[in-house]
Amino acid sequence: MKILSKLALAVIAVVVLALGPIDPAHAQVQVTSADPASAVQGTSSLNVTINGSGFDSSAAVKFLVAGTAETGGITVKKVTVRSAKRLIATIDVADTAIVNKFDIEVTLSSGRKGKGTTLFTVLKKAVDPCTVAGIDFPGFAYWKPSGKGIEVLVADATGKCSRSVIKSTGTGPTLQFSYPVVGADGVTRGRVVWVDAPAVVAVDFTVAAGTNQISVGPRRTIYVRTGGHISLSRDGHTLYTNNYLESGETVINRLGLDPIGNPTPVFIGAADSVSSYSSFSVNGDETLLYADYSTYAGGSRVYQLLWIPLDGSNTYNVIDQGESQSGEFNPAADPWSNRVAYQRPTATSGYCESLVTSDVSGYPAYPLQPADVIKSTWLNGKVLADGRALSTRGDYCAYTGTIMQTDPVTGEQTALTSGYDPDGR
Repeated sequence: MKILSKLALAVIAVVVLALGPIDPAHAQVQVTSADPASAVQGTSSLNVTINGSGFDSSAAVKFLVAGTAETGGITVKKVTVRSAKRLIATIDVADTAIVNKFDIEVTLSSGRKGKGTTLFTVLKKAVDPCTVAGIDFPGFAYWKPSGKGIEVLVADATGKCSRSVIKSTGTGPTLQFSYPVVGADGVTRGRVVWVDAPAVVAVDFTVAAGTNQISVGPRRTIYVRTGGHISLSRDGHTLYTNNYLESGETVINRLGLDPIGNPTPVFIGAADSVSSYSSFSVNGDETLLYADYSTYAGGSRVYQLLWIPLDGSNTYNVIDQGESQSGEFNPAADPWSNRVAYQRPTATSGYCESLVTSDVSGYPAYPLQPADVIKSTWLNGKVLADGRALSTRGDYCAYTGTIMQTDPVTGEQTALTSGYDPDGR
């Protein structure tokens, strides 16, 4: 009987031990998840929470390319054990880290270890297109809708790199841009000017070498006027704007911006002749303006594209005329020549105007049909403009929301970026 009792007690003791708590020193190490579960190349000092069980204060962590013993560019800088089920690994992910899934291995000083497979992923670092060497930045300004207002941006010549300048109210079609504008302090700036009715406002910005990050100065009011259009000189120091007079005449004024001066009339349209206009553009050396005017002939309104010498003579010359679908030619002077780009309807363009370039003689050297763009500007000898296309109903010309580049010689077109009303530097 005593022997049987002893055997029974021994069995009970074994069962108790089996059901009792396991010594932490002999607990199995498990790694079940990581948060965050990914990071891009070039991430530094990222705290990754690793969940599992069996951890103790001696825990060491490795991130290994899945299925290998290679660290793959992830360095564990520090391990902080919060509990037996959670620790935090602070890691650096090299710029050259392998883009792949990673296993996470936790090893204790006792030699026990556990591994969670494919719990972490290294993602390819996105290349900022604005940091690419040799890009032509800033090349042009444009705008996009933003809430109830607009966002003004500047882009490189290809449209691949854009930086936001300001979010504002205002009317995008009057956006004007110049770069470089050299200040009295010797600092080179960019300048964007636009209409926030009834005022003309502007912001200046500087560009950081290498990164092409921009630093934007305060918004300032330049001028309060009653007209609807502006044109900025190539060097950004002079603004041309318009006013409607009580007499019915229209006047184009010139004013300096550094410092802001008083408006000086450079052309006055007679009330009984060229009495209204919508847009105009000054050429590079500020010797002439191209302007949209309209007048009445035989009881009908005739739209005219004029070039106006800025010599004080208050004269004008007609380059083109006709009945534009929009009522506007929207001239854009090439800042490096006497060429002008504008649009006019043709027999083959339906409701969409086609792009034409001309010189002051009025000879359309390169009529491009159909280019289907509107509100042009120049950059590096090519024309940038709003893309347009015949509506799905086929009864009007609609904006596509894409800025198009057109070669004035070949007519070849390239889509640059989404947005409206570009203006080249």
